[in-house]
Amino acid sequence: MPLGYDQKLYVLAFDHRGSFQKKFFGIEGEPDSEQTAIIADAKHLIFEGLLQAVSAGADPSVTGVLVDEQFGSTVPAEAREHGLKLAMPAERSGQNMFDFQYGDDFPEHIERFHPDFTKVLVRYNPDGDAEANRVQLDKLKRLSDWLMDHDPKFLFELLVPAEDSQLELVGGDSERYDAELRPELMRRAIAEIQDAGIASFSPCSRAWAGTVEPNWSSTSTPVTDGSAPALTAGRRPSKMRCLASAMIAVCSESGSPSIPKNFFWNEPRWSNAST
Repeated sequence: MPLGYDQKLYVLAFDHRGSFQKKFFGIEGEPDSEQTAIIADAKHLIFEGLLQAVSAGADPSVTGVLVDEQFGSTVPAEAREHGLKLAMPAERSGQNMFDFQYGDDFPEHIERFHPDFTKVLVRYNPDGDAEANRVQLDKLKRLSDWLMDHDPKFLFELLVPAEDSQLELVGGDSERYDAELRPELMRRAIAEIQDAGIASFSPCSRAWAGTVEPNWSSTSTPVTDGSAPALTAGRRPSKMRCLASAMIAVCSESGSPSIPKNFFWNEPRWSNAST
């Protein structure tokens, strides 16, 4: 696999799994087959919104989807049919430490879909637990080595969550942590990951619909019908609110069932999701 990627790439990320089923549908634990189908239907609705963007003039050659195998259903195949780039996650959802979603079978699952990009979400603080960091690097090196011998590019999403001692240095202020400490911690994390021999490492940020930038905290603001979430008190909306707002906009334009402000729970199309 040649290193690097120097082309434009605009990716709609909807590979959320644990947070998606819990926050949108109230489903705890492993969903059954009926619940899985309902969640997959909601994800396909997101994909339909992207197809509308392509039909309105977005260039499919630089447009892509980041979608998971668990709930993605037919989206990976349809993305290919429409000439879109395909990225799929390799990490287990909802874990503080990186682990493979499908354990030692990760190569089989990657090859089943032949994505353009294999993506990982990694939480890594260079001042964090040294053994935990070593374990993560070992697993990431294993994936990196495998990808070097195969076709998918390596798409790496790096988060550097604050250690308690680091928050104490900024008086518990997460915004000060982001501004004063996290840039250097991010640089050190990148250097350590590269020094571990993890090839083609280039940290990415997710693309979001609308004009509101993403926020990595749990801060959220009310969703307004058919528009991006409004900013209040200078605070950015959460990722899930951005997603919900985008889906509301898609539904209102495409003639699909309208989504209420409390998302899916009162919508007949998905009302049985948590039963």
